[in-house]
Amino acid sequence: MNEKLFDLFMNNVDASLLEEAMDPNALPGKSSIHRYLRPAIAACLCIGLLAAFFHMHQTPGSSALTSQELATLGYDLTSPLESLPLDLDMETVSYSMEYIGAANDIRVAQATFTSDGTEYTCRAYKTDTPQDISGIGTSSDDGLTLTADNTAISLVRSDSGDSYVSWYSPETETQWCLSAREDSATVMTTAYYMLMCLGVELTDVPAGADNISCNIVSVSGLTVGELNFTLDGTHYTYHTAPTSEVAYPFADISGDTKTYTSHITTKIGWCTAELYLSEDGSGKVIWFDIAPGLLYSLTMDRDADEEALLSMAEQIYTPVQGG
Repeated sequence: MNEKLFDLFMNNVDASLLEEAMDPNALPGKSSIHRYLRPAIAACLCIGLLAAFFHMHQTPGSSALTSQELATLGYDLTSPLESLPLDLDMETVSYSMEYIGAANDIRVAQATFTSDGTEYTCRAYKTDTPQDISGIGTSSDDGLTLTADNTAISLVRSDSGDSYVSWYSPETETQWCLSAREDSATVMTTAYYMLMCLGVELTDVPAGADNISCNIVSVSGLTVGELNFTLDGTHYTYHTAPTSEVAYPFADISGDTKTYTSHITTKIGWCTAELYLSEDGSGKVIWFDIAPGLLYSLTMDRDADEEALLSMAEQIYTPVQGG
């Protein structure tokens, strides 16, 4: 205990009690029991003051709750978890309220669960503004925010190896976050099913698509949001990335290094697009929306032609500033 704290506690103890505690002969004529009783009272007062001080200043901890108790507080974490295509025993999910933030002043609802050896943490927080409730520090900029169904979804991979997906629901004024020490594709794909359960659809995904997965990848020195899906037996990979480089020719963020035999320049919306076809039936198209500074690419592994590529690109591409 430092000197200032000691002085604070001692100044709140009655001086006469302290004097008698230090002088065993201060009570002449009294019985020995009185001589020891008063110092004991003084010591108890000191201990009581110490306990009260630390009780008022202790760091808030967690409160274990049931899913029903969380529901009464306005947090339904069970329904999104039940929608996950994971090997998950709902009886093993742990629910709690946790204090987080630099000042431990944010109280979030939390569910922790394990699937296939990976521990996930799902959090929700009632707030009128988006906030970072991941509790995961990162000094990197290895993240990307995607917009789906008017909901901004942030996917971040931290320096420590954790990945998290966070999104804010303005309708319910709730901030959500799903994190795990796992690759970003696994966490994002898991979050995708939670988003669907909560009524947020990835509008970039065509109806009927399956084998859906999301990821963050690095291509041409840029951080790229990746969406993979299969439709009618054809595998598609859709990339998008922000860039400040507006010079033509724009960067190819497809990550595809295949040699193509056919190339044409065309349009997607009002954006210039470069389309490539291969004799093996695969193809890709890349384009740049200069107004918001966003690059795009779409590849398909079979039955590719100009019509098929442009048709799919126009389905999944939503111009940020009109079209």
